[in-house]
Amino acid sequence: PRSSNKLIQGLAMVRNGLPLRDELLALGCASHSGEDFHLAGVQDILNAANLDTSALQCPADWPLDEIERDTLLAAGLGKTSLYMNCSGKHSAMLFTCVLNGWDTDNYLKPTHPLQLACKETIENITGETVAHIGVDGCGAPLHAMTGEGIAKAIGKVATVDPDLFDALVANGWVISNHGV
Repeated sequence: PRSSNKLIQGLAMVRNGLPLRDELLALGCASHSGEDFHLAGVQDILNAANLDTSALQCPADWPLDEIERDTLLAAGLGKTSLYMNCSGKHSAMLFTCVLNGWDTDNYLKPTHPLQLACKETIENITGETVAHIGVDGCGAPLHAMTGEGIAKAIGKVATVDPDLFDALVANGWVISNHGV
């Protein structure tokens, strides 16, 4: 399910104390296109955790937004982890680790407490046992489930955590191109 997992991973982080609300929570639960307000949001989450972009373990990438990418290319700048469309999720993962006293150096290992919490939440909300754990394009563990399981999980978020659901619905603009 790749990025569809972000909502459930976000639920796992909220269940483990992630205090983000509104647009920063939406940013932590979705892909972004790398516009300035996305990058500022990632920085805000990292600042709240007393970390900087060097803590991000997602791969270096260009922004998905063509205008932003072309602007960086014209300025002679290169790819960074900050621009990667999953940096919001990674910054939220790091903040959750800091809040729980978990190591931030290996937060992407499937045996890390954060990833175990994500797996437990995925199994709980889908009603399925994770069949396999792979690696997503952003380096995070990717938990395999059926299409039915992911559909059930997404449908349940509104009732399982109404605050999370409301924050995402009210801030859909965060993940759209050009803030519209």
